[in-house]
Amino acid sequence: MKMSQITQMGSANHIDGAPITQAEPTITQTGG
Repeated sequence: MKMSQITQMGSANHIDGAPITQAEPTITQTGG
């Protein structure tokens, strides 16, 4: 699990939701 990633990008987590956990790169892109 990439919980660490989600914790850093809390905002991105809210935008994507569950898919963010599966897509690591998506977190970085959506974070910006």
